[in-house]
Amino acid sequence: MANPTTAFRSGKNGKIVIQGVGYALNHWEVTETGEVLDTNNFECFTQDFGTGLIGGGRSFSQGMIGFESADFTISGVWNAAQNPFEEPPGLYVSDLGPELILYINESDGTNYTFANTIISSTSVTTDATGAVSFSATGKNQGSYIRPTGNV
Repeated sequence: MANPTTAFRSGKNGKIVIQGVGYALNHWEVTETGEVLDTNNFECFTQDFGTGLIGGGRSFSQGMIGFESADFTISGVWNAAQNPFEEPPGLYVSDLGPELILYINESDGTNYTFANTIISSTSVTTDATGAVSFSATGKNQGSYIRPTGNV
């Protein structure tokens, strides 16, 4: 029997919106990171894990989070009617990248919102046995909003 409190999500209702326009891309990924600032000091040492009076004890590192960032990748099949390099959507290498909303589920509005972005790389792949694909990677340019709430 399934756990009644489990609510798995299907990716089929995801969506990528760039500058207010939905694009027929089929994959996105976000990785959030925080810069760990070293706050190690002499008080990080403890005798609690030692044996005897000589050579005992251990030191444990500590830190705090400094700057936060969110790296993203968006990708999908190239749409000849919407060249991704043109404005909009403007997915070319730039520190003035477009507004980007990445929906986990469009039906309930759960999403990452990037008001400003940096597009750090793009890639186009052409294969004789498949569709032309496009991808762009980048990160937040300033603050971003992560998904909140449960559905």
